[in-house]
Amino acid sequence: MRRCSSSIVLFLVALTGLACGSSATGPGPDISDASGVDIVPPMDTITDSSVLDGSDADDTDLMDTGPSDIANDLDGTLDIPEEVLADLPPEIIDLGNDEGGTDAVSDIAEDIGPGLSSSILYAQPFSLAFAQVPNGQSVYQIVTLRNIGTEDIHISQAEITGSNAFAIKYDGSTYPVGEPLVFAPTHVLESEEQISLMIRFSPSEDGFSSGHLVVHANTEAAVNGLHIPLQGNVEMPCIALSQTQIDFHGAILGGSPKTADLKIESCGNVPVGIESIRLATADDLTNPQYTSLGVEAWSPQFGLNSESLPAPGAPVIVPPDTDVSFELQYEPTETPSALDPIGVPVPDRSFLIIETDSYTPVVVVPLHGYTTADSCPVGIIQTSAHSFVPIGTTILLDGSASYAPYGGVVSYSWSVDQPIDSEGTFIPNSQEAAVNFTVTHLGTYAFRLEVFDETGQASCGRPEFLLEVLAGPLLQVELTWTTTDGQEAPADADLDLHFVSTLADGPDVDGDGQADGYFDPVYDCYWLNPYPNWSEMAEGNPYLSIDNANGGPELVTLQLPQEGLPYRIGAHYWGGPAPMAATIRVLSLGQEVWVSSPVTIQPNSLWSVGTVAWPSLEFQPVLDGQTVIDDYPAN
Repeated sequence: MRRCSSSIVLFLVALTGLACGSSATGPGPDISDASGVDIVPPMDTITDSSVLDGSDADDTDLMDTGPSDIANDLDGTLDIPEEVLADLPPEIIDLGNDEGGTDAVSDIAEDIGPGLSSSILYAQPFSLAFAQVPNGQSVYQIVTLRNIGTEDIHISQAEITGSNAFAIKYDGSTYPVGEPLVFAPTHVLESEEQISLMIRFSPSEDGFSSGHLVVHANTEAAVNGLHIPLQGNVEMPCIALSQTQIDFHGAILGGSPKTADLKIESCGNVPVGIESIRLATADDLTNPQYTSLGVEAWSPQFGLNSESLPAPGAPVIVPPDTDVSFELQYEPTETPSALDPIGVPVPDRSFLIIETDSYTPVVVVPLHGYTTADSCPVGIIQTSAHSFVPIGTTILLDGSASYAPYGGVVSYSWSVDQPIDSEGTFIPNSQEAAVNFTVTHLGTYAFRLEVFDETGQASCGRPEFLLEVLAGPLLQVELTWTTTDGQEAPADADLDLHFVSTLADGPDVDGDGQADGYFDPVYDCYWLNPYPNWSEMAEGNPYLSIDNANGGPELVTLQLPQEGLPYRIGAHYWGGPAPMAATIRVLSLGQEVWVSSPVTIQPNSLWSVGTVAWPSLEFQPVLDGQTVIDDYPAN
């Protein structure tokens, strides 16, 4: 815990009823030419680390101090009543032994003289300085306002201006910037009465903070606001790291450890003390102090050079504008690291934990490293497309997952073999990690990627992505129907196909636990909504391409389905003379991928068929796949 004690003595002058006073004869200031006084001797600091971290104490007890709870004897100490002290942790009170106080006040009163009608507001102190308060902690100082004159003083309000790090704590409430403490009616200080305000400093960012406590009263100097300057973290240690995370990339199987240096710079105006620097352990993974900072893994493959490390009670002191370096290591494992589903090595992970006396007391640095049998860079292609797309599609090709054991991948080179007469280009260019490409011709496109590490070494092989461009749409759903004995359906037997987005709303009539969505005015594509608008891309919107009676077919076409989004399929028998046997087919690029058995459906009934997903084209039936709901509400 850090403590700070202000030792500045300033004096503001504000008297009402002007007269001449005698010259100063004692240790107090000379106010012979003053027109009034607001007097401010030094002040002590109360710090409360336990309150700030929310662990053991509640600062309500500390704040319930009203005008009579804390009395200031003006002798350089604060007289806090025993009942208040009993509620405070002993370590949070730091009472200094500043000079000034009673003697100075006596001398000032003597200097004013009996012939002067006065209203004298005595403020202790006039300037508050909070030093070295780390992130997540708060420090409190008390400002006491006392009437040492003969006339009543009316205080109307007190407020904080400037940095949001400052706030007034009074009578159990907090008053930050923009929320003044208003006394209604005014708080009256009779002669020799006082009121104490507690000022909290809780920095939320590194660096110097400044502001004012502004007190409004009816003395001449305070009628427009008596400004008490506030300063925080005037002298604060600071650290800057050369790397916020350390990626060792790949260590070669059976080879030497990879090393990396971390520089810690003292960026403040006072020296910083590095109290501890160590690697995470298994115990840290269950310690909230570290898990709250993101520590979630550790590995024995990482090491820290023990030279120049701080010892308990013997921190490494780094003067301002200088730095100190520490060496870390990654030891390759006995077997190559496993690969994730797209072929990228799964790294070993750990954290470096740095503890200092700076604004941010604990900093963690993520560490990554993997083991590979080959020193070559490896290119990896990820794409928004699958093995076939309709003509005119723009696809994304992404090589950012590529990796290299030495320094990572630093440059990319895309190439493509295209069908005859196709002249597509990479956008923005072929040297970017991620590019777009529009396919304009039928046939096969072969995309390849070459990557380079920081040494200039190229990947030993070039990954290839083959894309077949076809004329047909990616997804179509077809409904046909016959009589139950397989004969052609009569003209007045009218069945309708429904193709529904998962965004559709409505009742769960079919009982599968999800909204059916049928007849949704926006997200159901059917005869009454044949061209819905579901996507900013025209290819992403379905349309009823064939609407037919007399046995169908009815056909919904979707050129470019949304990946991972299932579509619901249903068939509604609008009206007719007799039951019909309905059949659903799902097609992709003109090829049948699923077909139902004929299902008998009565007039005014709905067959809730199931869902089909893209790009897997997996069909999931609703319940048994033959769920027919009689008298389905068509609205």
